[in-house]
This record gives sequence, structure tokens and C-alpha cells, in this order.
Amino acid sequence: MSHAECEATGHSWVRHRVLRSAAPLVPHGAAETLVRPLGRETHTLPTVEYRLHWTFNLRFVLIGMPAFIVAFMVFSSVLLIIGAFDLDAPGLAVMGLILMALFLPVSGVLIAMPYFRLPTKIQLFEDGRVRFEGRVRKTEVDADDIRAIKPGSWSPGYLDVTTRRGKIRILTCYEGFHDFIARVKQLNPAIEIRGC
Repeated sequence: MSHAECEATGHSWVRHRVLRSAAPLVPHGAAETLVRPLGRETHTLPTVEYRLHWTFNLRFVLIGMPAFIVAFMVFSSVLLIIGAFDLDAPGLAVMGLILMALFLPVSGVLIAMPYFRLPTKIQLFEDGRVRFEGRVRKTEVDADDIRAIKPGSWSPGYLDVTTRRGKIRILTCYEGFHDFIARVKQLNPAIEIRGC
């Protein structure tokens, strides 16, 4: 079916980009598949996957420490609530202790959340999409939207991936991470790369 015939029947067309190579126009209904220059179709499975290289120190920082913070805050909250009802104090003081007890678990989760949000896996797709997958969040961007990958101000061992929609904080200890940098740089030569 030609482009004119498609417009006459009301079909819409989309263009797929496959590693910077020109891909043919395909009907909108085929948007869930990749179309290669030779016309072969395949499911949009990750081309390459980079998993976090877990070490004892990394497990302690990303799992043990956040879990300890949350558990400590919850335990302190329980002690405050028990103490509030055991104290022979005015009702306002008891209410203050209870509010503090409710605030502690929330603050513990907020402190631990940046660790839980760090990606443990990076996936690169043939159509140029990059997926950063953590334990509580999954972020997907196009390689064209990435502006820079460079060390952030948070702590050594972390990188900030700056995109048009904001920043994504990642680690530097993924299996084959330098291959990821090289592939993303090939997809988008304008990316500023520093410290990796």
C-alpha cells in the first residue's frame, strides 16, 4: 500500500529509527515492532543489558543501610508511642510525641528512597531507547534526549545522566559499562561524557 493509499483509507504512518539507519515507513498498527532496513521484524527486546555488579559493600550501602534507617525509625516511633501513653503528661505533650512518632517512619523512607531509586539494570534498545530500572522506579528515555553523563555532586562513584526531562543518578559499577557509554555516544555524538 502506498502512502497516498494509506492516507485515503485513514491509516497513520510512523517512522522508526534503528541505530541511526533509515527505516521504512510502516503503518501505525506495527508500532510495537522494530523494522530493519531489510524489512525483517522483531520484538522490541533489549539489544544489550547492563546489570549492576554487586559486591558486599554495595549491598550494604544500597540494601543494608536504607533498611536499617527505616527499621530504626519505625522502632523509635513505636517507643515514642508507648512512652507517650505511659507518661503522666498534658494531652498536648502526648499529641506532640505521637505526631513525632508518625513522622519518623516517613522521614526514614524519604532518607532511604534515593538508594532504592538507583538503577540496578540499564537496558539499551535497537530503536535508541535507554531504560534505567531500579527497585522502585523505571525510567525510559531516548538516546537523543540525553545531554550529558558526568560525575554529580552527590558522592564519588555516582554519575548524573542529564536529559531534557531532568537528571537520573546512576552508579559506575555496571557490567560492561564502558560498552554502554560507547554505544550511547554512537547513537548521540552530542552527549557530553566526563569521568567515565
